[in-house]
Amino acid sequence: MFGGVYFYSSCIINVITYIWSKNNSTTRLTILFFTIRASYLPWALTLLSLIVDYNSNDNFFGILVGHIYFFFTSIFPHMPIAKNTNIFKTPRVLNYQRFLENEYGNLDMMIVNLTMEKVKIINQEKPRDKWTYLAVRDYERNEIIGHWTMVYDEGFEIRLNGSKYFGTNFLKDTKN
Repeated sequence: MFGGVYFYSSCIINVITYIWSKNNSTTRLTILFFTIRASYLPWALTLLSLIVDYNSNDNFFGILVGHIYFFFTSIFPHMPIAKNTNIFKTPRVLNYQRFLENEYGNLDMMIVNLTMEKVKIINQEKPRDKWTYLAVRDYERNEIIGHWTMVYDEGFEIRLNGSKYFGTNFLKDTKN
């Protein structure tokens, strides 16, 4: 427990609401017959929480964290001392192949095509028996050499020659 808040989902919702309201500050919204600018939405929701006698610590934490995040991602990078840096940006391994070789030894590299061609896999355990599996083709010979599937919203799994590989999804912000 931190600050009287047991579950952080409402804090996260308030962080997202705060960031959205800052990015869409001129949008007009109607809340209980009152029209306000989106920039005041987090405060209006906090006021509503206070009126209905709800513990509004999560609202205040959400606004605080949202403000810190918004400042360091939207304002700070444009300040002269920041030199256009984003401190929340995940660091990128500059040479992933060298990093993997240092961590795990020699690497075998194979280029494959992940297709949208459905393949039927028999004897899968539940819930994987309901999943859609797609063909993995050899890049040079164009033969099916395995299958792949998305794993929830975490990434994708590739199976080749009895080996299992897992890749994560990476979303890149195209605005910056």
